[in-house]
Amino acid sequence: MKKTRRIDRRQSLTEKALTLGSVLDLPFVHEHALDAQKVLDISGLNRLGDLSAKNVAVVDTLRTLIYSTPESFFDLDDVAVALGTSLRQAASARHAVWLSALTPEELRAAMSILGEDLIERVGVGEDADGSRDGRIPVAVSPLHLMERWSQGSPKQQQALKELLHGADTLIMQRRALAAARRVGTRLIERNRIRRILYNPKVVAYLIVFIYSSLRALPVILVPGFHGKVWILWSIDITTAIPYTWGIIEMFAGRTILRRMVGLVITIVTFMSPYVYFWMNGRGYPLWVNIVVGLLIVGAIAVEFLRWCRDRYVDYRFSHLPKQPA
Repeated sequence: MKKTRRIDRRQSLTEKALTLGSVLDLPFVHEHALDAQKVLDISGLNRLGDLSAKNVAVVDTLRTLIYSTPESFFDLDDVAVALGTSLRQAASARHAVWLSALTPEELRAAMSILGEDLIERVGVGEDADGSRDGRIPVAVSPLHLMERWSQGSPKQQQALKELLHGADTLIMQRRALAAARRVGTRLIERNRIRRILYNPKVVAYLIVFIYSSLRALPVILVPGFHGKVWILWSIDITTAIPYTWGIIEMFAGRTILRRMVGLVITIVTFMSPYVYFWMNGRGYPLWVNIVVGLLIVGAIAVEFLRWCRDRYVDYRFSHLPKQPA
């Protein structure tokens, strides 16, 4: 019995370590049984592990929409101004999805103002709609909301212009920025170079690019290597971006075909420089092969841990018992 408890505790600690900083840090996730795949689809992100406490926001202001009407809301009543704070923060901080729990009456009111197709029920559980204490878990993409209003009626465009006034563009998504500029709102503009350097995707690709650029340099010191360092370096550089894309598709592709293509591209691009390295050398010291082997195992381990993170997040979203609200 004691052994079982120790194993459960160790698994719990492992799970906490792998999901550190994820969306599971939000109490809302532990109070409602949610459909993880629906939330992921609405967010527009590639992997469940990418859902974090920073890019997922619980917006209780959606519940106050019941005290407004489409006419008064788009005339910027107090309810609209309150929601505007969340919308401006979503644009400035790259929020991927809003979560909330609404009663059926609150849900109908929110749909009438925001748009029926912009609010998605994301609950699972004993009730067909996943409701808890009469409240239904829902999700909204603030990015889709901004894009819809930026191309909507004149009142929607004017409301978006006023509600996004003063949003910071430093890490704002390109599509959100385009929507804000489309309606002519005044933003806190940032230098283009700073925006690029603060872009999370650019940073991720830049890290892979730098790693690939430097990986070939130590080969100069390896005895037994008779190939051309510039060829090995070129292989590293040209495979960096496809390798990153393949990794994403391998684990988060929307179809089995995309996941299989991602798998093939990942294997080919990852192994290409090592194949050239082994084909153009003889009598490598043992430590060289050990280091190369550790690099390969390390890369596989990192992606395996990311896969585990995705699985843990998925499981905690919809299967574990929920705490009282």
